[in-house]
Amino acid sequence: MKLHVQLILVSLLTLALPWAGCSYLQQMESVLREGQQDAVLSTARSVALALEERPDLIRSKAPFNEGSESIYLAETNNSLVADGYDPEWPPLQSLGDNTAPFRVEYSAAANQKDAWLFIRVFTDSINYHNPALGGIANGDHIKLYADNGSYTNHYWISPDGPGKFVARKRGAKAIEDDGRIRGVWVDTTDGYQLEMSLPRELLGSRFGFKVMKGEQIISTLDDENKPGPLVQQDDTLNATLRQFKRDNLKLSIVDQRGQIIAEAGQLNYRPEAQEELPPGAWLLEYVYRLVIPDEASDNRYPADNPGELRRIEIRSARDTQEAKTAWYNSGREPASAIISAAVPLGKSWISSGQKAVLVAEQTTDQLLSLTNIAMVKLLGVTLAAVLVIVLGLLGYASLLSFRIRRLNSAINAAMQPDGRVSSSFPAQWGNDEIGDLGRRFGQLLGRVHEYTEYLRTLASKLSHELRTPLALVKSSLDNFEQDPDPKYLQRARQGNERLSSILTAMSEATRVEEAIRSSDQEEIDLVAFVKEYTDHYAGSVEQQFECNSASDAIRIQGSVDLLAQLLDKLFDNAIDFCTSGSVISVDVQQEQGYGCISITNQGPLLPAAMGEQLFDSMVSIRADKGDSTHLGLGLTIVRLVAEFHGGDVTARNLEDASGVEFLVRISV
Repeated sequence: MKLHVQLILVSLLTLALPWAGCSYLQQMESVLREGQQDAVLSTARSVALALEERPDLIRSKAPFNEGSESIYLAETNNSLVADGYDPEWPPLQSLGDNTAPFRVEYSAAANQKDAWLFIRVFTDSINYHNPALGGIANGDHIKLYADNGSYTNHYWISPDGPGKFVARKRGAKAIEDDGRIRGVWVDTTDGYQLEMSLPRELLGSRFGFKVMKGEQIISTLDDENKPGPLVQQDDTLNATLRQFKRDNLKLSIVDQRGQIIAEAGQLNYRPEAQEELPPGAWLLEYVYRLVIPDEASDNRYPADNPGELRRIEIRSARDTQEAKTAWYNSGREPASAIISAAVPLGKSWISSGQKAVLVAEQTTDQLLSLTNIAMVKLLGVTLAAVLVIVLGLLGYASLLSFRIRRLNSAINAAMQPDGRVSSSFPAQWGNDEIGDLGRRFGQLLGRVHEYTEYLRTLASKLSHELRTPLALVKSSLDNFEQDPDPKYLQRARQGNERLSSILTAMSEATRVEEAIRSSDQEEIDLVAFVKEYTDHYAGSVEQQFECNSASDAIRIQGSVDLLAQLLDKLFDNAIDFCTSGSVISVDVQQEQGYGCISITNQGPLLPAAMGEQLFDSMVSIRADKGDSTHLGLGLTIVRLVAEFHGGDVTARNLEDASGVEFLVRISV
C-alpha cells in the first residue's frame, strides 16, 4: 500500500469530529422531542378539558350489537360517479378470511345529500339471477339493511348480468324496483364489484349488508340479522375541534370501539421562511441520518382502517383513564417521527355511556427543520476541518513519497542493467530517517561496487593463470614435435584453446548455478516488473522495444535479480539477431497457472536441427566477432532461472518465417 494511501486512511480518523457533532445533535434532538411530546400532551389535555365543559356536544348513540360490523361513512365534498370502479374511493375494509377464495372488501362515503357504497367480491364463479325462475333473488346477490330506528328496510341487488342495476324491494303486493338505489355491476378477473348511489337519509342510523353465494354468506350483521351502527362524524364536534386546529396538528375523538366520531387538522408541516440551505444539504442530512439512526421511533405509523384508530396508546388511555403517548416512524422521506398523545374524555362522556378518547398527533417536521439547519452548519464546519487535515496529510505524504521515489531512482540508476554497480550516488538526503536511509544505501552500494569490481576481474585473473601453463605446454609441444606435418601442430593448438575455453566456461557456469540456488524469493508483480525493466533497458540501447500485456497484474514468487538477469540475456540475444530497423516485441500474459513472457525479434531463423540443445551450456550459433569467442552461457542461464521459478523456456521460429520467439513460463 502506498504511503500517501496509508496516511489518507489514518486521516479518516478525523471523521470522529463530525461523528461527535452528530452525537451532540442527537442528544439535542432528543431533548427537543421530549419538549414537543410535553407540548402535544398539554394541547390534548387542554382540548379534552374544553370538551368536558361542553356536555351539549355529547350525542346519544345507538348501542352496539355484539357481533355486528359497524360501517364507517367517510365524509367527502365531491360527488362520486357510480360506474363500478374504485379509483376515487378511500381505502377498503375487509370482510371474511383474507386467504379464502370467497371474501369481500367495501367502502362507504357520503356528502350532505347523497351516499355511495362500493363492494368488491372475490369469488371463483358468478351465478346471476334468472328471471324465469321467479323470486326476488335466485343467484349471487347482495341484500342491504337500513334501520331508521322504527323498522328495518330491506333491498336486494340481484341483476341478471353485468351492467347497470336498480335495487329491488318487496312491496305490498309484488316485487318493486326502488329507483333511489342505482349502480353498476362489473365482472372482474377474480370476481365482481359494484358501485351504487342512494340518498343519505335512506341509510338511517344503522346500516349493513349481506353478500350471498348459494349457502355461503358474508355479512356485517349480527346473529339476529340486525345491522350495526352507521359510524359518521359529528358536524358539531368537528366544528369545535377546528377551533383548536393549527399547522401540523391533527385532533381526533375516538369512541369506545376505536371509531373516529370527529376530527380536524392534518399532519402537513409548512415551514416558516428560513435561510436558504446550501446546495447538497440533503446529502449531509442523509449522512447524518445514516450515521445516527433514529431510535426514538422504530415503530412504523400504523395504517388503520378508514374511520378507525385502534392503536395501543388509545386502548391503554381508554382502559386506564390516564393520558398515554407513543412515537411512530412516519415511513416517508425525509425521515420524521409522529408523536401521538391520547387523553380520555371526562366524567360527562363516561356517564353518557361513551368512553371516548381525544387523540392529538403531530410530526417532528418542525423540529427536524431546526435540527437540519444546525446539522448542516455543524457538519459543514467539521467536514471542512477534516478536508483541510486530509489535504495537509496528503501533501505531507506526497513530499515523503517524492523523497522515497528519489531515493529509489538513485538506487535504480546505481544498479545498471548488466549487474554492475555505479560508484556515483548522491550524498545529501536530509537529516531525518529518510536521510539516514539514503546515506546507508550509499555506503552499501559503495561496498557492493568494490566487491563487484573484484568479482569482475577475478575471472580474467584466473584465466590468465590457467593460460600461462597451457602456453608452456604448447611451446613444449612445438619444440619437441617430431612430425613436421603442420596439421598436427594445428590440432594441438586448437585443443589447447578449446581446453582454455572450457575451463573458463565451467568456472562461470558454476558461479551462476550457486547464485541461483542461494537466491531469496519475494512476491513480484510480473507485469509491472517486465514493463519497468524493458523501459530501463530500452533507454540504455539504441534498439527499439515494445512491451504489451493482456493482464493488469500477475503475482509470482521469485527473485528480482534472477529475473533481471533472465531478461538481460534474452534482450542481448534478441539484439544480436534482430534485423536492423525492426522492433523487439515483449508480451506478458497469464495462461494455465503460468506467467508467460514472450520476446519476439525479426531476423534469421533457428536451425531446424538445433532443438533443445540451444539451451545447453557452451552451445552458440553466433558467428565469432574478431578475437572474441562466445561460449553459449546466456541461454543456459535463462533455462536455469526459469527452472528455479518452477517453469521452462522454449524457442521457435515464427509461423511467417520472419523471426524467432522465445517463451519463458514462470509458475504463478
